[in-house]
Order: sequence, then C-alpha cells, then structure tokens
Amino acid sequence: MDFLRLPLEIRIAIYTLAVDYPELSVSFDRAWTKHCSAFKDFKKRGGKPTCMMRLDYGGNFVTPTVLLLNRQITSEALVELQKKTLRIPGPPPKPDQLAKPLDIITFIGESVLQIVRNVAITMDFNAHGSRGWLRAIENLLDIWMQANNLQSLRIHIVDFTTITTGQDDEIRSILASVDSLLSFAHQITSNTPLAAMVQYDGASLVRGQRA
Repeated sequence: MDFLRLPLEIRIAIYTLAVDYPELSVSFDRAWTKHCSAFKDFKKRGGKPTCMMRLDYGGNFVTPTVLLLNRQITSEALVELQKKTLRIPGPPPKPDQLAKPLDIITFIGESVLQIVRNVAITMDFNAHGSRGWLRAIENLLDIWMQANNLQSLRIHIVDFTTITTGQDDEIRSILASVDSLLSFAHQITSNTPLAAMVQYDGASLVRGQRA
C-alpha cells in the first residue's frame, strides 16, 4: 500500500511516534558509563597517563528512516518533529582526560539544533555542578547565532543556595552567558517571534520578545 495514500491525520500519527529528539539524559549517562568502564580497563592494563586513552563518545547519529524516504514524507515528518520540545536536562559529561566537558554536538547534531523550535533547559548546579554549563550555553549560542528556527526557549534554573562558595564566579559567568543566549534574539532576523523565558524556581522573567 502506498503510504501517501493514507489520510494525512494517520500519517501525522505515525510521524509523531516515529520521530523525536534524542533523550540527552540517557545519552549523557551512557557516555559517562562508557568512560568509567574504559577508564577502569585502561588502568587495569597499567595505562598512563590517562590523556593517552582513546576517546569514543557519541557522534553516531541515526536518522529515522521516515526522514529518508522521499521529499514529501520528510517534509511532513519534520513538521511533527518541530512541534516537539528538545529537553536539555544537564551539561554534557567531562571525561577525566579532557580539560573541558564534551561539546553538546557530540550527542546531537548541529543541523538538528538549528531546526529545533522548542527548547527546554534545566540547570541544576547542585546535581551537575557549574563548570559544564558554561561551555554548553556558549556552544548553543554559537550554533544558534549561525542559524536557528527557535520559537520557544525556556530555561529553568533550580535553586542553588547550597552550592559551595568557590562556585560563585563560575555561576556568575554562566548566568551572564544565559543572558547573552536570551539577548541574541535581538540580533538575528526571523519571521517568527521568539518567547524566551528564564524561571528561577517559581519566579519567572520573560525576555527577548523578537518581533
């Protein structure tokens, strides 16, 4: 049976089930588990220094088959994908042998980030620390300044009153980057207004309405 002969509402139901953004929390956990296992094996073999460990994290992106069939199906499926929300629940992990955390594009392609319309970021410094977030926000800002289809950007900053004093400067830098991420809305051209919101555990600040 020709798939395109199905009623559009049925095709849409199929697309909704067939396409989604990666679950980044799972990808980050898998990468960290893989690192810990590789690090353990490396040390067992007497390997040192750890900078000689081979890095192999993520990057093996799989395109859903429904996006590879033909132009019309791809176009219809992308519409349904873009209705969904990409959730970024934490910063990418930092392997011990790297000076900096992994880039977010290790786990989700740059071209995918540039077609996303709805993004929800949860920043919990108590759970994930602060260092990885600065790099992650700067990565996103660089990618979206080149191209984006954003319509909604929500950043939830979890209460961080219990952090250590030494993290103060890092968190100030992160919040400055968050402000830049919101303010970039005024610097790019788009036919669609961007609703950008930062929520501090119940207190919300709406900024960056793009006309």
